[in-house]
Amino acid sequence: MILNHPSAQGHAFSVPRIFQRFHLAAAGQSSDIGLSRASQRIIRQNLVIALGVIALLLIASGFGVIPLSVAVVLHEGSTIVVVLNALRLLAWNEPAAVA
Repeated sequence: MILNHPSAQGHAFSVPRIFQRFHLAAAGQSSDIGLSRASQRIIRQNLVIALGVIALLLIASGFGVIPLSVAVVLHEGSTIVVVLNALRLLAWNEPAAVA
């Protein structure tokens, strides 16, 4: 049987370990759900930032308000902002439960 295969016993993604993580999440003992919700929020923020900057720069450079080279530099700056925003997930901790 695949579940009893020695290579699947200690693997992080083996079927028994996945079921164990689902059980822990259902019991409220895992921070995976909170982390995934925080990830979704940051992904939405990054999409708004990136698409908003692109739209503004497209309109501004299209009408000649700013030169294309400035638009490219500003776009690269917004890329750095998006990356720094995503790096906030590295410092994420599960909020303490209110008793």
